[in-house]
Amino acid sequence: MPEMQTLPTSTASARVCIVQNEQRNPADLLAEVLQQAGFEDAIERKRAMLNMGKSYFCILIKPDMELFDHRSNTGTDPLLVEELIDMLHEKGYTNVAVADAEGSASLWLDNREVLVLADLAGYRFVTSKGNAYDVLNLSEATIDAEFPAGSALAGTELSEYWLSAHFRINFCKNKTDEAHGFALGLYNLMGILPLKAKSFHYKLRLKQEEVALDLYRHAPVDFAIIDAWCSNHGSQGSRCTRPLQTCAFIASESLLLADWVGALKMGLDPYLSPLNAAVLRACGLPGNYQMEGDLRPWPGWISPSIHIRESTSKRNASPLTQRLAEACLQTVNTDLFPFKNMVDGRLNAILAHRLKDVDDNSAARWGLTAINYALANLEQFRQGWQVLFDKDSLHRIDTRLNVDIDKLSDADFESIEGYILPFQAILRYALPDRNGLRRRYIDGSIIFEYIRIIPVDYEDFVNRVDISQAVQMMYDNIGGARVVVKSDDQNRTMYQAERDLYLPQPNWMILFGGKHIDVDKLEVIRYNEHSCRNFWRTVHSANQSAEYDDGMVAFEKDPGGTRVTIVARQKFALPLFWQLFDIDYLPDVKEALVSDAYSRFFSRTMANFEAAAEGRVPFIGKAWDTRYAEHAHEGIPPEIEHLKYLFSMLAGMAEKWVRKDNAPAGATALGTDELGFRHFASPGKADEVSEGVSRFFSELAAAIGKDIQLLGK
Repeated sequence: MPEMQTLPTSTASARVCIVQNEQRNPADLLAEVLQQAGFEDAIERKRAMLNMGKSYFCILIKPDMELFDHRSNTGTDPLLVEELIDMLHEKGYTNVAVADAEGSASLWLDNREVLVLADLAGYRFVTSKGNAYDVLNLSEATIDAEFPAGSALAGTELSEYWLSAHFRINFCKNKTDEAHGFALGLYNLMGILPLKAKSFHYKLRLKQEEVALDLYRHAPVDFAIIDAWCSNHGSQGSRCTRPLQTCAFIASESLLLADWVGALKMGLDPYLSPLNAAVLRACGLPGNYQMEGDLRPWPGWISPSIHIRESTSKRNASPLTQRLAEACLQTVNTDLFPFKNMVDGRLNAILAHRLKDVDDNSAARWGLTAINYALANLEQFRQGWQVLFDKDSLHRIDTRLNVDIDKLSDADFESIEGYILPFQAILRYALPDRNGLRRRYIDGSIIFEYIRIIPVDYEDFVNRVDISQAVQMMYDNIGGARVVVKSDDQNRTMYQAERDLYLPQPNWMILFGGKHIDVDKLEVIRYNEHSCRNFWRTVHSANQSAEYDDGMVAFEKDPGGTRVTIVARQKFALPLFWQLFDIDYLPDVKEALVSDAYSRFFSRTMANFEAAAEGRVPFIGKAWDTRYAEHAHEGIPPEIEHLKYLFSMLAGMAEKWVRKDNAPAGATALGTDELGFRHFASPGKADEVSEGVSRFFSELAAAIGKDIQLLGK
């Protein structure tokens, strides 16, 4: 047996166990790690707390079912899941089920319904000892999961199967991931989310780190197991099978602690995965935790290179490129899981095997990296264009609060007004600039006042423009979250916490890598007979985009209609270029840029208030389709429509690059296969690279051109 290593601790409140032995069979090793980690004790404590009999106590096992072949190594081994079911039955726990939700692959592959997938992937529904079990679909029987206000998942439904289970087990695979570095228990937990287009809904529409945090806090597991008997390593552990016989299991009551050790055994930083990093920073590991077992990294382990990880993460910022990558690069047994459309199938046949061995083939590795960065650059260009010239095509951003409302007191809100009003007093004596803006500098931040009279009767104005939403109505707001903390007897908001996201300011900063402004604020609102005022102060910036973004907006009755006053203190982080270039040495240029930027921002904010007063929607951007891909669509998928133009252009380029008959010079024709691809014998090693490039574009253009013609009919 390996040497036992234990983290020094006094009174351990949580522990994780690693049992590793290549001489034992996996069933015995699994039983041993569960015994050492206190598995049965954990179940008994939960059952005693609920005061239930064993036969009624519902245990749900969530394995990793990212399986694309029979007992594929990209997911938990079905036979090990069945071994766990047998162990539970032996202890008297007979109410056991396996559960997973439908994943993104169901959008482009057939036979991905949970029951069918389980059957084809190796689940037998009856264990070798004759114990029957159900496989439940977590995309079905969904109910409100009651995520709290301010959560990224507020209003989201989860399956009643998961919510009503008395004991939840996360049984994940020990594997790497090209974007996250590793994909363990927390990654597997994301699989309980019910919508099929998971990449779209829970990575792009919502931020995946925030989703993981809310799931961990509000839909937790009771026990975590990592199947490390035959691990899957390499740069594409979630896509391609690359087995490594590690002959081990990891188990703990703490999901984070099990993942922590799993990452260490891979030789990786446990914070490498953005999912784990977000949850670890917000929640931390259990106090006085203990690690039992051999912590040395797996011999021969290959982790994703930094080039693959970073380029993949950047590529996946686009819904289109992420969707294409999922379908085109996944290795899949098409006899079990055929493609739903020919375009995906042809692309996969061409690309998946060529970009599979990125750890052994430098050409494939750098080719994939180059493709990823090229797609990422196109996405950055697209986003820059939208920010500068086509803001209505942007999607609004749904997010969560980073403020713990339960820890706030009245004093936290009541102090804000006294902090803001002195700035207004200072500005009263500042001379307006050429744009009518009063401003001063304090500790590197700018304070300013902007006033405009809007020719709308005050009563009509405040009835249509809610002062509590005034900050969200400011120009270039692209999303956020808002939670009312306290209301008065007229049900008007008095205290609230708000997170606001704005496009980079000024917008042209995006050309220099400028960040979105992302700030959490506390707000206090005052109501008088002829005025109302909203005071706010920034308490957090998730991306460190702002040190100060504090202020006040006031609506006041005026003979000309409604006087709107904005007072603010701001200090935003500058892109690296502007940090190196000190514009203070050019005071006239600085004054012109600052005056123009703030005057434009607040004049357009006033236009938003006027629009709201006239009953028009003042927000930029469009809402996400929250039911995207949940219902079967007839015809060509929208992503494929976009590709018609790309492939048409590519076909034209290929015609110029290769000979008319698609044969490289000096090659001998071998014939045409059943998929329509023409094959040629290589004339020699010297021309191997050029021939491969030519053949790639030739086959791609020919195959896609044929499919597009068929699909377009």
